[in-house]
Amino acid sequence: MKKLSFIMKGGLFLSSYIPLYVMYLIVDFDGKSGLFKSFLAYIFIFFFVCSSIFLYVFIRHLKKEEDKLFVQIISIKNKNDEVVAYLVTYVLPFLSFPNERKTVVVLIFMLMLFVLYVKSNLIAINPILVFLGYHIMEVTITKKDWQRDKKVILISRHFLYELKKGEYINITKIQGNIYFLRGKVDEE
Repeated sequence: MKKLSFIMKGGLFLSSYIPLYVMYLIVDFDGKSGLFKSFLAYIFIFFFVCSSIFLYVFIRHLKKEEDKLFVQIISIKNKNDEVVAYLVTYVLPFLSFPNERKTVVVLIFMLMLFVLYVKSNLIAINPILVFLGYHIMEVTITKKDWQRDKKVILISRHFLYELKKGEYINITKIQGNIYFLRGKVDEE
């Protein structure tokens, strides 16, 4: 896969907040009128729809990507726990529920998180990917023609215990040191 564009990173960022959108919409809904109390709710509906579509298209694209790399696993470590730390960022918007000023504060906070998300290469830390059955792992990989091993972040449908040291896998680069596991292979 080629380098992720700004729009792709934005889509991944927005999709990582799908649970926040849903929680906010539940709290903001006015059962009597059948409408939402704040304008932010309508922005979140837009983000929810767009980011859900984006994530679906992104995952389908990864599965069809032609760029394949066959590598051997040297070591593997679970990184799903980082998603839990990421969920803490959901707390601030709930401390500042609707009025116009608080809406601006929430949007500024999300913009700051977006910059950190993109600059820190956190695109793999996405609670929705975990919810959809993907796992995040730190894997050291090697290939015969490489001079040294590489430590990468791997997004996989396989559980940690399903991947073994010495096993060969087929991966696709997403960006930087982040890869998507396409499957296991018998040998290189």
